[in-house]
Amino acid sequence: MPSSTQPSTTGRTCPPVSMNTVSTPSARSALATTRPPWIFSIRLLLVRNVGADASVRRPRLHEREPMAIFRRRPKPRRLRDLSELDELLDDPRPVLLDFYQVGCAPCQVMDGIMNELAAEFGDGAHIVKVDVGRVPGAIEAFRIRSTPTLVLLARPRAEDGKRARRRGASRPNAAKDRRRKTQRWRASGLVKKDQLERLLLANGARRPDAQS
Repeated sequence: MPSSTQPSTTGRTCPPVSMNTVSTPSARSALATTRPPWIFSIRLLLVRNVGADASVRRPRLHEREPMAIFRRRPKPRRLRDLSELDELLDDPRPVLLDFYQVGCAPCQVMDGIMNELAAEFGDGAHIVKVDVGRVPGAIEAFRIRSTPTLVLLARPRAEDGKRARRRGASRPNAAKDRRRKTQRWRASGLVKKDQLERLLLANGARRPDAQS
């Protein structure tokens, strides 16, 4: 049994040895030859890794593709005033309005779907969110009774325009009416994403991959 003043040697550790405590050169050389072989393996591995890192050339920041660095997912436009709709109505692309309010659980579900649609269509359609509690006159102008309410505004389709021309081609404002956006679809509550995709595509929306 070891004395209380002597360290125990039952463990798999050794006390550190300093080269300053070895006085003779022969003792120092003997200590050097007793080093574990894995020390040399580690040194060799470090040298190989340094050489491999030096041989591999990584592309610099200015050599990378700009879109890969600054690419952003398009997000829905948030309407602050109804007057902002004027420029959207003059544009040929369809406008999908999502009327919502804070604290509405179904509105949060539709918020995720609208984000996906905005990222999918990009500039091929106008995806717009309208907070009925912050946009004055939105409830009255669009007769919102519950949220979420979705409204699709778009120009008449080609087949609709042909029927309109047959009915009233002689009207003085017939051409202007064909360029004017009207309410093409409306729904309240949860709506599936694929249904909204079909509605947008049927009313003139284009995906970025299809445009290229």
